[in-house]
Amino acid sequence: MKFADLITKKIKNEELNFNEVKYIVENYSNNQINDKEMTKLIDAFLINPMTEQETIDFFDVTYQKSQKVDLRQIKNFKIDKHSTGGVGDKVTLLLLPILDALGLKSYKFSAGRLGFTGGTIEKLKSFPNIELEISAENYMQKAKENNILLTSGIEEMSYFEKKLYHLRNVTQKNNVLGMVVNSVMIKKMILNNDGLIIDVKVGSGAFFKTFKEGLQFAELAAKIANKYDRKFSFIITDMNEPLGENIGNKLEIIEVINFFKNKQTKDLKEIVIAHVHEALLMSKKTKSLKETKSQVEKIIKNGKALEKFRQFVEKQNGDFDFIYKNQEIKTKNKIEIKSWQNGYINIIDTSKIGSFVNQINVLNNNKIDYESGVQLFKKNGDFVGKNELIAIIWTNQKNTNLLESQFKKLINIDQKQKIQVSKIKKIIKNF
Repeated sequence: MKFADLITKKIKNEELNFNEVKYIVENYSNNQINDKEMTKLIDAFLINPMTEQETIDFFDVTYQKSQKVDLRQIKNFKIDKHSTGGVGDKVTLLLLPILDALGLKSYKFSAGRLGFTGGTIEKLKSFPNIELEISAENYMQKAKENNILLTSGIEEMSYFEKKLYHLRNVTQKNNVLGMVVNSVMIKKMILNNDGLIIDVKVGSGAFFKTFKEGLQFAELAAKIANKYDRKFSFIITDMNEPLGENIGNKLEIIEVINFFKNKQTKDLKEIVIAHVHEALLMSKKTKSLKETKSQVEKIIKNGKALEKFRQFVEKQNGDFDFIYKNQEIKTKNKIEIKSWQNGYINIIDTSKIGSFVNQINVLNNNKIDYESGVQLFKKNGDFVGKNELIAIIWTNQKNTNLLESQFKKLINIDQKQKIQVSKIKKIIKNF
């Protein structure tokens, strides 16, 4: 079998069989297929998308060759949550402490940022000394000691996925549906949690630009979850504007802390409540949305959710008080973006806001600047008067005039109001 022949076969729009998929996974994992060659296969999949069977075969082979963690010996219902990626998305960091406060446990692998999105791992690294890499042999012991365990360490578990994720990121080839499904589901399935919740984001600030694309992902991922007998809820949500107010690593941690202090934006609260409700329904801990909202309100009001967030960070050796006790943003420059006319806010392309933030998050030495980011105080459809504050850019970069000009091009101020819609588009589940 020759790899070049498999690329040619796919270019001709012929389906790869199970043995051919197995050959690809095994040989890319052991470096017999190099990154340049693998990129050519990805290009072939961009021309002729992976079929449903190819996607399932890729998952099955990857899963068979991955190390698993059996969490069944840990008591309490266990939830794994994932997002397909968005801008300002800090739902995971809110959901897990809330679930802990309500008697559920959460164990998950998180990847770093991909493309224009922000990564949960990078946000958590805003806490000095936090440990996010745990070896495979130590994972189970750590899970027994923690109600929440969030790590980046999938390399030992699935070397193929680790390599392919990196390749897709550096080549910016992130929209092969079958590979996205495989990437997400392998991280979820190698941990044997009781239930799985995936936030499938759609819109200009998501990888899935349309509802149809997000639905295709959810339905394909659902087939894998059903095949492996895993309870799931796929929540398709709108990502046509950044979620919440803050975009950037430390800034988003601050917003999480403030959420637990009952300072919440409407959009973020809606999505968090929907996730909590699905988790509680799945674990049979609620009978109605009203009951779920009451439970969440109680643990936020009495401080239990915030305390669970602190415990989560500190049990992974993070310095929680480094941010909690000092929420000042320490950048050399603060750029205020004010309205240049009266009208209604219309964010043109949320992915470009994500790319803008990622751009100012990188220092000259290519290290991540955890302090920098954007606070966006106005949402789609909000009215602004002339000279009203729309956003603040926090940055250590010197080219402030250029950054201000670039950011203003990402927002229109229209005379016609853009009507706000519910962030929850559809929920697909098997319970």
